Amino acid sequence: EIWSADLPLLPSDFEALIQKQCWDTHEILRKRWIKRCGDAFLENKQFWQHLLPQKNTEPDNLISSLFSSVASLMSGQLRGMVIKSLEILLNFFKTYKEGNSFEGEFDELQYVTRSVMLIKIKVSDREPKIVFEPTLKAIGDVILKCFMNIIKASENLPRVETDLFPESR
Repeated sequence: EIWSADLPLLPSDFEALIQKQCWDTHEILRKRWIKRCGDAFLENKQFWQHLLPQKNTEPDNLISSLFSSVASLMSGQLRGMVIKSLEILLNFFKTYKEGNSFEGEFDELQYVTRSVMLIKIKVSDREPKIVFEPTLKAIGDVILKCFMNIIKASENLPRVETDLFPESR
């Protein structure tokens, strides 16, 4: 969605766009990815059911080890997805590293890169000073929050066995 967004956006709208994408991704992971993994376990129950304790008093070490291994694999996949998403956002910003610079005589018909965010520039009436609204620090904070939202989207996802064994929650 970020590549097809109607730029430029207000910084708060840009942050909201990234936040929405992150939330949507979190929900896809929670409702589809983890569910499909659980479904795969249920479809192949015959391969792991013997690891379940036969009595409530028996330890569940074997099945716990299996699901810890699965959690480790899924965590690696999730980490890879987060890294890829961070790279995508970074590459998006890298497309703007040249700015709207041009050489030679200006041609208004020449393609000029559209800005990512709208920033107002005001000249102070009281003193010779240029003021940015929002401040450049606030813009930096918005960009940092966008990267942090990607990381946070991978947090608080349940392990696959919580759907398979809801009584063990």
